Amino acid sequence: MDLLDIEREASKGSIIHKIDGRIKVISFLLIVLFAVFIGRSGDIVFAHRMRGLGVLEIYLLAILLVAGLDKSLFLKRVALILPFGGAVVALKPFIEAGTPIFTFPLGITVTYEGILESGLLLSIMIVSISSIVLLSSTTTVQALVDSLRKMGAPRELALLFGMTLRYLFLYFDTFQKIAEAQKTRCFRIRNRRVRSRVILEQIGYTITMLFIRSYKQGLNIYQSMASRGYNPDSALMLNKSKITFLDISFLGLTILAAGGALLL
Repeated sequence: MDLLDIEREASKGSIIHKIDGRIKVISFLLIVLFAVFIGRSGDIVFAHRMRGLGVLEIYLLAILLVAGLDKSLFLKRVALILPFGGAVVALKPFIEAGTPIFTFPLGITVTYEGILESGLLLSIMIVSISSIVLLSSTTTVQALVDSLRKMGAPRELALLFGMTLRYLFLYFDTFQKIAEAQKTRCFRIRNRRVRSRVILEQIGYTITMLFIRSYKQGLNIYQSMASRGYNPDSALMLNKSKITFLDISFLGLTILAAGGALLL
């Protein structure tokens, strides 16, 4: 998976891609909020909570199909993010108090309530991650920054966020060049014939090289901006756009799907 593949997906011309960035930010964050509320609300029966989360995920998958996104790339991105919260999901059956259904040596017990909580957390994570991945897959970096600025985000935050995302591709390309240079010198991280100490040293050299290059690149960029009149009081240029009927329809459809999931 390449960062350019992600930006290429966000630049497609489907009906979902044409929706205003502000509407997409609000809609997808609304789905995340509803997913957390439905999954963590103790007043809702477990089966109803799972059903509601299923409705939200089906709605997101429908958006995926309408947007014409690469399904394999979407699944890869979701699978890459899931492990960051997987530890909590895996530990829930062992730390949640409740009715024991299996006991391991040393008194480690798996509870029925823990398994249910683990399933709920996993479902919430899948819906939330799918929502954020769809947002980044249907909105370009520039459109996302413009949308955040129009929604009232601080100017400094929008500038920092935009420059970070914009030059992330440059640093990724630099990392690929360093990795290719290491391969031409017969170095591979997964080579079992190389001692672990040598591998760690090479990883350290790579990180140091990236840090030095990014520092120099950042200094050059700032000097270029300053020579063109940039100062802390400079205003950001925003692309003007109006909310259309299509945008309102998408937001209404999202609220309808979230409300239906809550009722179920």
